Amino acid sequence: VTVEDEATTDAKLWEGAHASGWRLHDKGQGHYLRVGPDGTRHTNKADALEARRDSKAAGKAAAASPGPAASASPPRPEVGTSAEAPLPAPSSSAPPPPKGSSLLRDGEAVSVGDKLVSLDVREVWVEGSVASVREGAIKVHYRGWARRWDE
Repeated sequence: VTVEDEATTDAKLWEGAHASGWRLHDKGQGHYLRVGPDGTRHTNKADALEARRDSKAAGKAAAASPGPAASASPPRPEVGTSAEAPLPAPSSSAPPPPKGSSLLRDGEAVSVGDKLVSLDVREVWVEGSVASVREGAIKVHYRGWARRWDE
């Protein structure tokens, strides 16, 4: 049962949790499942707080955006080969990639589990990993995003 009561959600999580899209699912006997705005599920408050911190860190670079749930689409990887049209180059105001990262070149080998970063549509670097590799294409899972946003 989803708890739609703002006061209960904020009391069990933190002030403003309900307004920012967090929901509680009552599992009975005083146990709750915490569901983030992006659909990720957290069995305890500590995990939900960590997801909130990660979301806030990503959101600082895009102050006008309250977080992943507000994006019309998930981040788009800058790597791999695809039949889709190439992505536009980042604007000159885009932040530089995190230290220690490098561009993946067409034809460069990747493996399932390899870590990567991707510049999303809000020009925020998002951590992810290679979920699968097939016929020269990779599927990426973005940290903190529901699996439905894998691409």
